[in-house]
Amino acid sequence: MRELLIAALILLSSCATSDTKKFISSVPSEGGKFVSRGDESLQKGEVREAARKYGLAVLTFQKTDDLKGMAAAYLRLARTALLKRDAEDANKYFVSAKTICEREKLSEFKTDVAVLESTLLSSSEKNAEAEETLKKATAGASGEDADKLDNARGKLLLSSGKAEEAKGYFTRVLSKTKNPDLESAAHYNMAQALLKTGDADKALAQLFTALELDKKSAATINIGDTLYLIGTAYEAKKSFDDARYYYQRALMAHAQVDLPEKAEADKTALSALPAKQ
Repeated sequence: MRELLIAALILLSSCATSDTKKFISSVPSEGGKFVSRGDESLQKGEVREAARKYGLAVLTFQKTDDLKGMAAAYLRLARTALLKRDAEDANKYFVSAKTICEREKLSEFKTDVAVLESTLLSSSEKNAEAEETLKKATAGASGEDADKLDNARGKLLLSSGKAEEAKGYFTRVLSKTKNPDLESAAHYNMAQALLKTGDADKALAQLFTALELDKKSAATINIGDTLYLIGTAYEAKKSFDDARYYYQRALMAHAQVDLPEKAEADKTALSALPAKQ
Protein backbone atom coordinates (compact mmCIF):
# COMPACT_ATOMS: atom_id res chain seq x y z
CA MET A 1 0.00 0.00 0.00
CA ARG A 2 2.76 2.45 0.89
CA GLU A 3 4.15 1.95 -2.63
CA LEU A 4 1.13 3.76 -3.96
CA LEU A 5 2.13 6.78 -1.93
CA ILE A 6 5.32 7.59 -3.73
CA ALA A 7 3.00 7.64 -6.40
CA ALA A 8 0.95 9.77 -4.07
CA LEU A 9 3.53 11.16 -1.67
CA ILE A 10 6.69 11.29 -4.40
CA LEU A 11 5.06 10.23 -6.96
CA LEU A 12 2.84 12.24 -4.98
CA SER A 13 6.01 11.26 -3.40
CA SER A 14 3.33 11.83 -1.53
CA CYS A 15 2.25 14.79 -1.99
CA ALA A 16 3.46 16.61 -4.93
CA THR A 17 6.35 15.86 -7.20
CA SER A 18 8.96 18.57 -7.65
CA ASP A 19 7.75 19.55 -11.11
CA THR A 20 4.13 19.79 -10.09
CA LYS A 21 5.10 21.58 -6.87
CA LYS A 22 6.94 24.17 -8.96
CA PHE A 23 3.92 24.54 -11.21
CA ILE A 24 1.46 24.93 -8.34
CA SER A 25 3.66 27.40 -6.46
CA SER A 26 4.08 29.48 -9.59
CA VAL A 27 0.33 29.70 -10.15
CA PRO A 28 -1.35 31.15 -7.03
CA SER A 29 -4.77 30.50 -8.56
CA GLU A 30 -7.83 29.26 -6.73
CA GLY A 31 -7.31 25.85 -8.31
CA GLY A 32 -3.69 25.82 -7.19
CA LYS A 33 -4.82 26.55 -3.65
CA PHE A 34 -7.17 23.56 -3.73
CA VAL A 35 -4.32 21.34 -4.96
CA SER A 36 -2.02 22.54 -2.17
CA ARG A 37 -4.73 21.97 0.43
CA GLY A 38 -5.32 18.52 -0.98
CA ASP A 39 -1.61 17.75 -0.69
CA GLU A 40 -1.69 18.85 2.95
CA SER A 41 -4.69 16.62 3.65
CA LEU A 42 -3.03 13.64 2.00
CA GLN A 43 0.14 14.15 4.03
CA LYS A 44 -2.00 13.84 7.15
CA GLY A 45 -3.63 10.66 5.87
CA GLU A 46 -6.95 12.34 5.09
CA VAL A 47 -7.31 10.56 1.77
CA ARG A 48 -10.98 11.25 1.12
CA GLU A 49 -10.65 14.91 2.05
CA ALA A 50 -7.65 15.16 -0.27
CA ALA A 51 -9.69 13.65 -3.10
CA ARG A 52 -12.49 16.14 -2.44
CA LYS A 53 -10.08 19.08 -2.68
CA TYR A 54 -8.46 17.73 -5.83
CA GLY A 55 -11.93 17.38 -7.34
CA LEU A 56 -12.64 21.02 -6.53
CA ALA A 57 -9.32 21.92 -8.12
CA VAL A 58 -10.34 20.20 -11.36
CA LEU A 59 -13.65 22.09 -11.44
CA THR A 60 -11.87 25.37 -10.79
CA PHE A 61 -9.23 24.75 -13.48
CA GLN A 62 -11.97 23.80 -15.95
CA LYS A 63 -13.55 27.24 -15.57
CA THR A 64 -10.48 28.86 -17.10
CA ASP A 65 -9.44 25.95 -19.36
CA ASP A 66 -6.23 25.62 -17.34
CA LEU A 67 -4.93 22.37 -18.83
CA LYS A 68 -1.74 22.15 -16.78
CA GLY A 69 -3.76 22.56 -13.63
CA MET A 70 -6.23 19.91 -14.73
CA ALA A 71 -3.40 17.46 -15.49
CA ALA A 72 -1.81 18.03 -12.06
CA ALA A 73 -5.15 17.55 -10.28
CA TYR A 74 -6.16 14.48 -12.31
CA LEU A 75 -2.82 12.80 -11.52
CA ARG A 76 -3.45 13.34 -7.83
CA LEU A 77 -7.01 12.07 -8.10
CA ALA A 78 -5.73 8.90 -9.78
CA ARG A 79 -3.26 8.33 -6.96
CA THR A 80 -5.80 8.87 -4.22
CA ALA A 81 -8.19 6.50 -6.01
CA LEU A 82 -5.46 3.85 -5.97
CA LEU A 83 -5.00 4.39 -2.24
CA LYS A 84 -8.73 3.76 -1.84
CA ARG A 85 -8.35 0.63 -4.02
CA ASP A 86 -10.69 2.08 -6.62
CA ALA A 87 -9.04 0.87 -9.83
CA GLU A 88 -11.88 2.07 -12.05
CA ASP A 89 -11.64 5.68 -10.87
CA ALA A 90 -7.84 5.53 -10.86
CA ASN A 91 -7.79 4.53 -14.51
CA LYS A 92 -10.41 7.13 -15.43
CA TYR A 93 -8.47 9.97 -13.85
CA PHE A 94 -5.17 8.69 -15.22
CA VAL A 95 -6.50 8.60 -18.79
CA SER A 96 -7.75 12.18 -18.38
CA ALA A 97 -4.31 13.32 -17.19
CA LYS A 98 -2.39 11.39 -19.83
CA THR A 99 -4.62 12.64 -22.64
CA ILE A 100 -4.06 16.26 -21.64
CA CYS A 101 -0.30 15.77 -21.25
CA GLU A 102 0.05 14.09 -24.65
CA ARG A 103 -2.19 16.50 -26.55
CA GLU A 104 -0.61 19.58 -24.98
CA LYS A 105 2.94 18.16 -24.92
CA LEU A 106 3.32 18.82 -21.20
CA SER A 107 6.77 17.27 -20.81
CA GLU A 108 7.04 18.34 -17.17
CA PHE A 109 4.56 15.59 -16.27
CA LYS A 110 6.24 12.85 -18.33
CA THR A 111 7.86 11.07 -15.39
CA ASP A 112 4.80 11.20 -13.16
CA VAL A 113 2.63 9.86 -15.97
CA ALA A 114 5.05 6.98 -16.62
CA VAL A 115 5.42 6.02 -12.97
CA LEU A 116 1.67 6.12 -12.37
CA GLU A 117 0.99 4.15 -15.55
CA SER A 118 3.49 1.48 -14.48
CA THR A 119 1.80 1.31 -11.07
CA LEU A 120 -1.60 0.76 -12.68
CA LEU A 121 -0.18 -1.88 -15.02
CA SER A 122 1.60 -3.67 -12.18
CA SER A 123 -1.57 -3.68 -10.08
CA SER A 124 -3.21 -5.51 -13.01
CA GLU A 125 -0.30 -8.00 -13.07
CA LYS A 126 1.05 -6.60 -16.33
CA ASN A 127 4.62 -6.29 -15.09
CA ALA A 128 6.27 -6.65 -18.51
CA GLU A 129 4.24 -3.72 -19.86
CA ALA A 130 4.98 -1.75 -16.71
CA GLU A 131 8.72 -2.30 -17.14
CA GLU A 132 8.57 -1.26 -20.79
CA THR A 133 6.75 1.95 -19.81
CA LEU A 134 9.46 2.81 -17.30
CA LYS A 135 12.30 1.96 -19.68
CA LYS A 136 10.91 4.30 -22.31
CA ALA A 137 10.55 7.11 -19.79
CA THR A 138 14.09 6.55 -18.50
CA ALA A 139 15.65 7.41 -21.87
CA GLY A 140 17.00 10.93 -21.49
CA ALA A 141 15.78 11.32 -17.89
CA SER A 142 18.08 13.06 -15.43
CA GLY A 143 18.12 14.47 -11.92
CA GLU A 144 15.08 13.82 -9.77
CA ASP A 145 13.14 12.36 -12.71
CA ALA A 146 15.80 9.67 -13.10
CA ASP A 147 15.72 9.00 -9.36
CA LYS A 148 11.94 8.56 -9.34
CA LEU A 149 12.12 6.20 -12.30
CA ASP A 150 14.88 4.16 -10.64
CA ASN A 151 12.78 3.89 -7.50
CA ALA A 152 9.80 2.75 -9.55
CA ARG A 153 11.86 0.17 -11.44
CA GLY A 154 13.22 -1.16 -8.17
CA LYS A 155 9.70 -1.52 -6.77
CA LEU A 156 8.59 -3.34 -9.90
CA LEU A 157 11.49 -5.79 -9.61
CA LEU A 158 10.67 -6.29 -5.95
CA SER A 159 7.05 -7.13 -6.78
CA SER A 160 8.36 -9.61 -9.38
CA GLY A 161 10.43 -11.46 -6.76
CA LYS A 162 13.78 -10.01 -7.88
CA ALA A 163 14.88 -8.50 -4.58
CA GLU A 164 18.62 -8.62 -5.21
CA GLU A 165 18.30 -6.78 -8.51
CA ALA A 166 15.92 -4.28 -6.92
CA LYS A 167 18.52 -3.35 -4.30
CA GLY A 168 20.75 -1.89 -6.99
CA TYR A 169 18.10 0.61 -8.02
CA PHE A 170 17.36 1.67 -4.46
CA THR A 171 21.07 2.06 -3.73
CA ARG A 172 21.40 4.32 -6.76
CA VAL A 173 18.48 6.48 -5.64
CA LEU A 174 19.89 6.83 -2.13
CA SER A 175 23.30 7.85 -3.48
CA LYS A 176 21.82 10.78 -5.41
CA THR A 177 18.44 12.03 -4.28
CA LYS A 178 17.96 15.27 -2.39
CA ASN A 179 14.19 14.77 -2.10
CA PRO A 180 13.34 13.67 1.48
CA ASP A 181 10.11 11.95 0.39
CA LEU A 182 11.96 9.95 -2.25
CA GLU A 183 14.80 9.21 0.17
CA SER A 184 12.32 7.86 2.72
CA ALA A 185 10.64 5.75 0.05
CA ALA A 186 13.97 4.30 -1.12
CA HIS A 187 14.99 3.39 2.45
CA TYR A 188 11.61 1.74 3.00
CA ASN A 189 11.80 -0.14 -0.29
CA MET A 190 15.38 -1.22 0.42
CA ALA A 191 14.18 -2.58 3.76
CA GLN A 192 11.54 -4.63 1.99
CA ALA A 193 14.19 -6.06 -0.32
CA LEU A 194 16.48 -6.87 2.61
CA LEU A 195 13.68 -8.64 4.45
CA LYS A 196 13.02 -10.75 1.37
CA THR A 197 16.68 -11.76 1.27
CA GLY A 198 16.71 -12.58 4.99
CA ASP A 199 18.64 -9.63 6.43
CA ALA A 200 16.32 -8.23 9.09
CA ASP A 201 19.05 -6.28 10.93
CA LYS A 202 20.02 -4.26 7.85
CA ALA A 203 16.34 -3.79 7.08
CA LEU A 204 15.80 -2.27 10.51
CA ALA A 205 18.61 0.22 9.96
CA GLN A 206 16.94 1.34 6.73
CA LEU A 207 13.53 1.59 8.40
CA PHE A 208 14.67 3.70 11.33
CA THR A 209 16.20 6.14 8.86
CA ALA A 210 12.93 6.21 6.89
CA LEU A 211 10.96 6.77 10.09
CA GLU A 212 13.01 9.83 11.04
CA LEU A 213 12.53 11.30 7.56
CA ASP A 214 8.78 10.64 7.76
CA LYS A 215 8.59 12.37 11.14
CA LYS A 216 10.49 15.41 9.87
CA SER A 217 8.01 15.82 7.03
CA ALA A 218 5.04 14.99 9.30
CA ALA A 219 4.00 12.28 6.84
CA THR A 220 1.37 10.58 8.99
CA ILE A 221 0.31 8.39 6.11
CA ASN A 222 3.83 6.91 5.88
CA ILE A 223 4.71 6.75 9.58
CA GLY A 224 2.23 3.97 10.31
CA ASP A 225 3.45 1.89 7.38
CA THR A 226 7.07 2.25 8.45
CA LEU A 227 6.25 1.29 12.04
CA TYR A 228 4.38 -1.75 10.75
CA LEU A 229 7.36 -2.92 8.68
CA ILE A 230 9.65 -2.42 11.69
CA GLY A 231 7.32 -4.76 13.58
CA THR A 232 7.56 -7.23 10.70
CA ALA A 233 11.36 -7.09 10.81
CA TYR A 234 11.41 -7.77 14.55
CA GLU A 235 8.95 -10.61 14.07
CA ALA A 236 11.31 -12.10 11.46
CA LYS A 237 14.04 -11.96 14.14
CA LYS A 238 11.61 -13.65 16.58
CA SER A 239 11.89 -10.59 18.83
CA PHE A 240 8.18 -10.78 19.52
CA ASP A 241 7.99 -8.18 22.30
CA ASP A 242 9.68 -5.64 20.03
CA ALA A 243 7.36 -6.63 17.18
CA ARG A 244 4.33 -6.13 19.43
CA TYR A 245 5.57 -2.71 20.52
CA TYR A 246 5.93 -1.47 16.93
CA TYR A 247 2.70 -3.04 15.69
CA GLN A 248 0.91 -1.21 18.52
CA ARG A 249 2.55 2.07 17.51
CA ALA A 250 1.58 1.41 13.90
CA LEU A 251 -2.01 0.88 15.01
CA MET A 252 -2.03 4.22 16.83
CA ALA A 253 -0.69 6.02 13.75
CA HIS A 254 -3.01 4.22 11.34
CA ALA A 255 -5.99 5.09 13.52
CA GLN A 256 -5.44 8.68 12.34
CA VAL A 257 -5.61 7.70 8.66
CA ASP A 258 -8.89 7.18 6.84
CA LEU A 259 -7.80 3.88 5.30
CA PRO A 260 -9.30 1.42 7.81
CA GLU A 261 -7.68 -1.63 6.23
CA LYS A 262 -4.33 -0.42 7.57
CA ALA A 263 -5.47 -0.54 11.19
CA GLU A 264 -7.04 -3.94 10.53
CA ALA A 265 -3.70 -5.24 9.25
CA ASP A 266 -2.04 -4.00 12.46
CA LYS A 267 -4.64 -5.80 14.58
CA THR A 268 -4.19 -9.00 12.57
CA ALA A 269 -0.40 -8.85 13.02
CA LEU A 270 -0.77 -8.30 16.77
CA SER A 271 -3.20 -11.18 17.15
CA ALA A 272 -0.87 -13.55 15.28
CA LEU A 273 2.06 -12.97 17.67
CA PRO A 274 2.78 -15.56 20.36
CA ALA A 275 1.29 -14.67 23.74
CA LYS A 276 3.55 -12.89 26.18
CA GLN A 277 5.33 -15.29 28.49
